[in-house]
Amino acid sequence: LNEVEERVPCLGVDRSVESIDIANERYPDCKFALGNVLMPEEMISIRSLCEESLAGRAPSVIAIDINGNREIEGVLECLKVVMNEKWIRQPRLIIVKSRFLYWDLKQRH
Repeated sequence: LNEVEERVPCLGVDRSVESIDIANERYPDCKFALGNVLMPEEMISIRSLCEESLAGRAPSVIAIDINGNREIEGVLECLKVVMNEKWIRQPRLIIVKSRFLYWDLKQRH
């Protein structure tokens, strides 16, 4: 991750202080912020911080890691919020890691 961060600016966001502390310790050259994308005022702050970190550009890739056992409705709400945010330009790729999303899609096929 440190090698990638030198070439591509990145911003990590988590709603857990402990997770942010661990990330800062493991990757001191990367930027991490405390926030919850499901809270509108926090999402606006996250977007602004992201655009600042990326020198005025919007992210081209967003990775969402849903920890724990969040039900599919919560996963879809998180994805909807990120997709509907007023980015300078829409991300080209959104990656979601979620057990419930995986299980739901697997049952359909």
